[in-house]
Amino acid sequence: MSEIERPVQVPGVTEVKKVGCGKVYITDSIMPEFPEVFIRLGKPGTCTDCWCQALGRVISFALRFQEETAEERRQKIVRAIKGIQCPNPMFQDGVQNLSCPDAIAKVLERKTKVNKINEPDNVSNFDTMKSEGENQNEQ
Repeated sequence: MSEIERPVQVPGVTEVKKVGCGKVYITDSIMPEFPEVFIRLGKPGTCTDCWCQALGRVISFALRFQEETAEERRQKIVRAIKGIQCPNPMFQDGVQNLSCPDAIAKVLERKTKVNKINEPDNVSNFDTMKSEGENQNEQ
């Protein structure tokens, strides 16, 4: 596998999730040709923040493998980390974040759903799929 050269600017979307340790900031690249995830939690240099940075780098690396599409890799990552529990789960907007990895999985999963919605045949279904996803998270 050859490494993809990083562009000078990579646009992304940042979401804030409440977790037991505080607020985790998850930035997900919106460039399909250069998938990248940044995760920050707490003060820079803390043990927790270091682990979150490492997880972001591993996710970014995994998303760049060329054997599958980025969406297939993203779905595998979501399945691997969604549902991991820490001792302090938190509710945000009626949705329970079980841990930092669980919150990260929910952000990555939302992007997967948005990408499916934005496919040419599905653009008109955005509001329907968005409401379905919100209803699932509230259960």
